[in-house]
Amino acid sequence: MKFAFRRRFMLIAVDILCWTAVCSVFNIITVMPGYTNVDHLLNESVLLLCIMAARLLLRVYSSIWRYAGYIEYLELVAADFLGGCVYLMLSRIIMTRYFGIWHSVAIVATTTLAVLCTRFIY
Repeated sequence: MKFAFRRRFMLIAVDILCWTAVCSVFNIITVMPGYTNVDHLLNESVLLLCIMAARLLLRVYSSIWRYAGYIEYLELVAADFLGGCVYLMLSRIIMTRYFGIWHSVAIVATTTLAVLCTRFIY
């Protein structure tokens, strides 16, 4: 049981590192007039929380192991889609400055691709 906890913790840590790398690249290559670094960080944090909550809700980390099948990877994609949709609704309700739909889709899709690549490499 201790090994399973360490593996889940490692997967979550790798996912957060992928998220950080993707968001850093997006912060460098995109210019959004009127947005400060605090706005970017707040939006990225809320988006990360929505994605991670969806992954935990759909129990993605309990089923993705070293030799996962395509169902587990589809669950990861579905969880990221669900988390992205929740972010789009939440950000419109509670935030004054939020990412556009295509910016959000680009971040979620690129992060999902990066996470899937790390799973395939592992």
